[in-house]
Amino acid sequence: MESEVNPYEPPKVDLDVVAETSDGEAPLAGRGSRLGAAMLDGLLILVILGPIQYMLGFYDGFPENYDPSFLETALGTLAGVAVYAVVNGKYLAANGQTIGKKALGIRIVNVDGSKPSLTDIVVKRYLPFSVISLVPFAGPLLGMVNILLIFGSAQRCGHDHVAGTKVVDA
Repeated sequence: MESEVNPYEPPKVDLDVVAETSDGEAPLAGRGSRLGAAMLDGLLILVILGPIQYMLGFYDGFPENYDPSFLETALGTLAGVAVYAVVNGKYLAANGQTIGKKALGIRIVNVDGSKPSLTDIVVKRYLPFSVISLVPFAGPLLGMVNILLIFGSAQRCGHDHVAGTKVVDA
């Protein structure tokens, strides 16, 4: 006897199939995993740069109010981007992951799903918003807008739009 199709039966799903979107690409990374990865990456850079800044005297006179010059702020920002690129460069070049993204199983890809180059990631994705953050008043505001864009339907931050990237599950 042939088995008949029951039109009222719920559809069957093969749970062993890797989750992919309908177009065959990896699904977008969740906002929580992106936040967690950014926090891990930030903590790692803080652990590296904090002692260096301390040895260079950045914290002399703390907790008194100290307003660093624009040049000091700019050099600190560029040093942060450089350390970030050095610490994460191997993983970014190999598979579009920082250490935090690797730990949480997500990665950066171009919008077409291809792997971006290390130069594109650093120069197009990280450097512009690091430089923009130096602009008085507007910089922090634009930084906030950059981050809040992740709540749009595309789930991409401003730096993703500028660099033509997205973050997906690895």
